Amino acid sequence: MPGVYLRGATYWCRYSLRGKQYRESTGESDPKRAEKFLNKRLKEVHADQIGARQFVEPKNEKLTVHDLIEALRSDYILRGKLSSQSAGHLNRVNDDFGSELAVALTSEEIDRYIRKRVERGDAPSSINRTTQLLGQSYKLAIRRNRLHRFSGDHAPQRGRKRAPGVLLRERHATVACRVAN
Repeated sequence: MPGVYLRGATYWCRYSLRGKQYRESTGESDPKRAEKFLNKRLKEVHADQIGARQFVEPKNEKLTVHDLIEALRSDYILRGKLSSQSAGHLNRVNDDFGSELAVALTSEEIDRYIRKRVERGDAPSSINRTTQLLGQSYKLAIRRNRLHRFSGDHAPQRGRKRAPGVLLRERHATVACRVAN
């Protein structure tokens, strides 16, 4: 049975899906806000039940770009696609974005990153490959139901974009995503 309960000074919520119980902190000390948090979760559970959107577990909110890149690296190894060149590009993405929360990276941050690299004189193909791999890591996370797509004001946008002197075929923004929770 879904509900909100006090644990210390913070309210927690509980709900279930397909027989599995979930309990998580709402991060709220106000019971009304905690109820709103629970209602949001229940909408996500209902969306899964009617087949509109797959439920993604709360633990995936803490995914970093490093986690996504390592999953992509493992996928490349599994499929025999990891070359020394792609490993180098994956390392570059990890160095540049690895500590960022996957759900917090925005289009604006990617644009600033592209601008900085263009100003430094980096080759357009290197910039494209870096952002393409970043986008590919997000796509893989979505396919594996670790992240969800969403649209919103701060969501990265998909598509072609010209940075000064650079035509980007793929961007991190290919997936405009956040964790479903």
